[in-house]
Amino acid sequence: MEANGIYLILSVAAVEYHWGIYVAENATEGVIHHVNNVQGGWSYERKLSKTLVLSKMLALALKIGTIPLPQGHTQIDPILGNPNMISQDPGFRCRAWALDGIARLHTMGVVNAPDNSAVMAKAYQLANANRSNIELGTGPFVVATL
Repeated sequence: MEANGIYLILSVAAVEYHWGIYVAENATEGVIHHVNNVQGGWSYERKLSKTLVLSKMLALALKIGTIPLPQGHTQIDPILGNPNMISQDPGFRCRAWALDGIARLHTMGVVNAPDNSAVMAKAYQLANANRSNIELGTGPFVVATL
């Protein structure tokens, strides 16, 4: 992945995919932004990762933009960490959070992704084409550009 790239990431999960947003610091390290419901309610998590590119479950990294320098990370963190992006409604999923995050990044001029339905369609198309390779352990994740 490219340094300072902003990626929508999809990892193979038991049902469908786990969606998140990854901000690459360099080719192998970056910050994962995502929500999970491990403890019974949805919560946001921001974590540094040196191993995402080694993940056996990562199906797709779809580049949606590049960090605006020099203050890119300081712009992105409060946008994606906004507690108003999380819902405890029964239908809420990590996909809804990730797509909302992309829309907010677009509104703030950080990425150029005006059509969330096109982002979602491309993400599913690429991840689904690679899913069996990931499940069989025979392929690396796909890196693509929106």
